[in-house]
Amino acid sequence: MADGRVLVVDDEPDHGLTVRAILARDAVAVDFAASPEDALAQACQQTYDVAILDLRMPGRDGLSLMHALRRGQPSLRVIILTAYPSPTTCRTALTEGASAYLEKPCAPEALRAMVASLLAQSSKSP
Repeated sequence: MADGRVLVVDDEPDHGLTVRAILARDAVAVDFAASPEDALAQACQQTYDVAILDLRMPGRDGLSLMHALRRGQPSLRVIILTAYPSPTTCRTALTEGASAYLEKPCAPEALRAMVASLLAQSSKSP
């Protein structure tokens, strides 16, 4: 897997930490934030290649967070993760610029492959 840094944002810490553990097996640097506010604070201190954002969170949803994160990090690639999938939210997420849309729970290998693909794209970008 390509080198890079990943931010996982989920208001359910158990799920977010599970995602972090899955990706850590590939020696990818992974940070976790339990709220959109924590994610924005971390993004002020660290540059990320990929963000995995829960779609439904209190205060700010994943799409709104994606736009806020990209103001400071325009090349950030985003995976929207949701336990409440629908064709409409999928279409909206992809139309608004998400790189991928995955349902919770997702297969660990599918998540690892998606992150690896996005990190490879990130490493080729200027």
